[in-house]
Amino acid sequence: MKTAQQIIQAKPEKTIKLAIYSIGFFSLSLQTMMVLLIPLYALSLGASPFMIGLAVSAFSILPLLLAIKSGSMVDLVGSRKIICICALLMILFTFLHPLIPIIGVIIVLQLIVGQVQTMIWIAAQTHIAKIRKDYDDTNTVGIFSFSVNIGTFAGPLLTGYCWELYGPWGGFLLICFWALCLYISSLFLQEQSKGNKDDQTENIGDISKGGTFKKLLHLLAIPVVLMVVFGTFLRLAGFSMRGSFYLVYLEDISLSVMEITILYSLFSLVGSFSPLFIKIATRFVNEKNLLFVIAFLYLMPLVITPLFEGFWPLFILVVISGFFLGMTLPVLISLLSKSVSSEVQGLAVGLREMSNRFAAVFVPLLFGICVEKAGLEMSFYIVGAFLIGSILLIAPILKMIDHRHPQGIRR
Repeated sequence: MKTAQQIIQAKPEKTIKLAIYSIGFFSLSLQTMMVLLIPLYALSLGASPFMIGLAVSAFSILPLLLAIKSGSMVDLVGSRKIICICALLMILFTFLHPLIPIIGVIIVLQLIVGQVQTMIWIAAQTHIAKIRKDYDDTNTVGIFSFSVNIGTFAGPLLTGYCWELYGPWGGFLLICFWALCLYISSLFLQEQSKGNKDDQTENIGDISKGGTFKKLLHLLAIPVVLMVVFGTFLRLAGFSMRGSFYLVYLEDISLSVMEITILYSLFSLVGSFSPLFIKIATRFVNEKNLLFVIAFLYLMPLVITPLFEGFWPLFILVVISGFFLGMTLPVLISLLSKSVSSEVQGLAVGLREMSNRFAAVFVPLLFGICVEKAGLEMSFYIVGAFLIGSILLIAPILKMIDHRHPQGIRR
């Protein structure tokens, strides 16, 4: 029986690409599946609203603090090894959730699982970014993004179905199976070069002596990296709106549970196909301009949601928003892969992940404050004005800096 590495050597390109697409399908969807389960599980344990909120928030605490170090660790150890190890850890700690039904333990487990899943996602993005850089292969990035979106659409649906049939054990065991598939897929990845042994020893010293911070400053001196960080914030800002007060609004206008489910799921479904149109779009608009154009077109339908109450007008808005949302990830990955060297791709992805987590905390908090002060509908316009206004203000500044200092600003 052939080993994974023998199969890679026999048909390297086809097998490696299939593996990276599988990684895309099974990686980010772990987060969406877990986020769906935890509130339901905490509620079934009789947890208070505060403890439920703490259990949900715990998933993002360590990633917010350690995203940069995590990216640096991926550069040091290698994306393939990180995915292999973290997939096995994901299986172990996910299995402990239904085995120890105590809310305090669940919160601690969520701290660990959140960091493990983040390491997996950073490693997956780093791997595809290096492929994009090494082979100048835009098509592979587009299909990878398609796989990611299909996974985030299918994963939560199957999780909810398993929960309905078998309760908590059904949902958590499905996640364990998902992580097992991720581990098997990672065996077929080709490990990418991390430099010689002396370089790795130096990198270990860098992580402990502040070298990572120096590399981070060099990255932030590159205008395109700043564009990617800002674009990432905008992408997750929309995600945060959709996953919080957007659902509250749909319930407030008395849509049925089925209608709400369709509208919520439609974002990921529509966004699954739009990455396939990236190659066409870049024929007319360069990637730097395209990033801000699609961010605007993704956010605007969410901002004007309160102008509509019927299901079908909201359906059309979701199709428009979801389509342009799906285009954001491949553009962000492509820009990042071309703007930084392979040796710091993981660190750059970690920087982007930190921006992700910041948006996930900041936007719902801002939205909640606005709802208390100005009401639900007006809050869409206030938060929307902040996000759209930031695009109109910050994007031209970043473009101007990039025009004057395309290779970065000396620090």
